[in-house]
Amino acid sequence: MKKVRKPKWCGYEDAAIPVWGCWSLLSHRVTGREFCKSCERYVECK
Repeated sequence: MKKVRKPKWCGYEDAAIPVWGCWSLLSHRVTGREFCKSCERYVECK
Protein backbone atom coordinates (compact mmCIF):
# COMPACT_ATOMS: atom_id res chain seq x y z
CA MET A 1 0.00 0.00 0.00
CA LYS A 2 1.30 3.42 -0.97
CA LYS A 3 1.86 5.77 2.01
CA VAL A 4 -0.27 8.92 2.00
CA ARG A 5 0.86 12.26 3.43
CA LYS A 6 -1.66 14.72 4.83
CA PRO A 7 -1.58 18.12 3.06
CA LYS A 8 -0.85 21.27 5.09
CA TRP A 9 -4.36 22.60 4.43
CA CYS A 10 -6.04 19.52 5.90
CA GLY A 11 -7.37 19.98 9.43
CA TYR A 12 -8.55 16.37 9.68
CA GLU A 13 -6.35 14.92 12.44
CA ASP A 14 -6.47 11.29 11.22
CA ALA A 15 -6.78 12.03 7.49
CA ALA A 16 -4.10 9.57 6.39
CA ILE A 17 -5.18 6.63 8.57
CA PRO A 18 -6.96 3.85 6.67
CA VAL A 19 -10.62 3.21 7.63
CA TRP A 20 -10.98 6.42 9.70
CA GLY A 21 -9.25 8.82 7.35
CA CYS A 22 -10.26 11.01 4.45
CA TRP A 23 -11.61 8.78 1.69
CA SER A 24 -10.57 11.19 -1.07
CA LEU A 25 -7.03 11.48 0.26
CA LEU A 26 -6.62 7.74 0.79
CA SER A 27 -7.90 6.92 -2.71
CA HIS A 28 -5.46 9.46 -4.23
CA ARG A 29 -8.24 11.69 -5.60
CA VAL A 30 -6.92 14.90 -4.00
CA THR A 31 -5.20 16.85 -6.77
CA GLY A 32 -4.52 20.02 -4.82
CA ARG A 33 -5.86 22.68 -2.49
CA GLU A 34 -8.85 23.54 -4.72
CA PHE A 35 -10.14 19.97 -4.47
CA CYS A 36 -10.39 20.29 -0.67
CA LYS A 37 -11.82 23.80 -0.34
CA SER A 38 -15.41 22.53 0.06
CA CYS A 39 -14.43 20.25 2.97
CA GLU A 40 -15.40 21.41 6.46
CA ARG A 41 -11.90 20.43 7.68
CA TYR A 42 -10.12 22.69 5.17
CA VAL A 43 -7.65 25.11 6.80
CA GLU A 44 -6.46 28.26 5.02
CA CYS A 45 -2.63 28.24 4.96
CA LYS A 46 -0.19 31.06 4.38
